[in-house]
Amino acid sequence: MKEAKDALASFNGSNHTNLIYLVSDGIETCDGDPIAVAESLADSDAQPIINIIGFHVDADAQQQLQQMADVSGGIFATAYNKQELNEEFKRTEKALAAWERWKENALSSTNM
Repeated sequence: MKEAKDALASFNGSNHTNLIYLVSDGIETCDGDPIAVAESLADSDAQPIINIIGFHVDADAQQQLQQMADVSGGIFATAYNKQELNEEFKRTEKALAAWERWKENALSSTNM
């Protein structure tokens, strides 16, 4: 997530819709503070939306991942097996496709 902040630095949220999709298998274990990192990302000029899928995570991890999504206006979902994970990926693809259609229509409407 820290690297995502650097990668998105040139994509100002005023001019771009920045999305981060994160798949996690559990609570943070590297002595970091992922909620603070998510807040830092959300407060950056990029203002990304962080959507998170918790893959077979326990209640503590769900709580942490939900907080990370919440601070950026993102969505948290869980998946407990390969089928559910694939369903979440398909749902994500549909949402992105719908966003692209909306954006194309909005841009063509302003060019009239």
